[in-house]
Amino acid sequence: MTTPDVRGSSEELGMLEVYGAPFSTFTRTITMALHHLQLPFVFRHHPPHSSEIKAHNPLGLVPVLVHRPNPLFSPKQTSHVALPQIVLYESNAIRRYIDDALSTIAHGKGNKVSELNPALDSREPQALLKTAALRASVDQIVSIASTTVFTALEARIIKVRQSLEQNKADEATIGVAVEEAMEGGQLVLDLLEGFIKENQQANGAHGDWFVGDDLSWADLYVYPILADLKSIPEGPKLLSKTPLVAKWVERMEAAAPAKATYAHTVPDMRKKQGAAQ
Repeated sequence: MTTPDVRGSSEELGMLEVYGAPFSTFTRTITMALHHLQLPFVFRHHPPHSSEIKAHNPLGLVPVLVHRPNPLFSPKQTSHVALPQIVLYESNAIRRYIDDALSTIAHGKGNKVSELNPALDSREPQALLKTAALRASVDQIVSIASTTVFTALEARIIKVRQSLEQNKADEATIGVAVEEAMEGGQLVLDLLEGFIKENQQANGAHGDWFVGDDLSWADLYVYPILADLKSIPEGPKLLSKTPLVAKWVERMEAAAPAKATYAHTVPDMRKKQGAAQ
């Protein structure tokens, strides 16, 4: 059995590539995670269903993670072992790989960053139950963000508006088209508001996140969607009714991973379009 050599330079990670599009919220979730963990990677900008994406994911969806890990091992260790490249698609599969392998490497290299999934504490039953519940809460919000939140906000409001704008629809037409979806959008924001409120009650001054006292996957899955929402006219109206969520969005905007992944996102493109008009 070989053991990753995590004592040397960043090149020993091997080569990480992320295939995707900056406007994809799931792509941004993964790239934000890698920036947070200070893991170097190459970003391959390709839209969904392009030949470059289908070469790795037959479904044509983004993101795709390609890891060529052989440099993880010293020459002595790799004399009889050569690992093939690892190709993963579906953000939850990539998330698991980052948690189980890449995050461990990041911490082994001495990167002073928080883990995105709370660690299990099995020293005694109460600690185990508490940390297991935190991990389950992260998974719960990730699942809700990937399905309910994405559908209610991204699919039914943001993408509808953008499609109508591209077809030169006026604001009255767009307003009618998204009017019914606004109620559903407010419901999911109210749900997110409740998560932050509960976490504040549990963690006090350090509870301004969705789970626990620091950034987690829950935050990284929700943020790209709400960043897109904030950039459209309907966003400020919806967010004004959920002040904890609105404040959380502002704090996330100022964080290094969000700044590092801002270029060519929906908010960036809309800002540039507005400046050009």
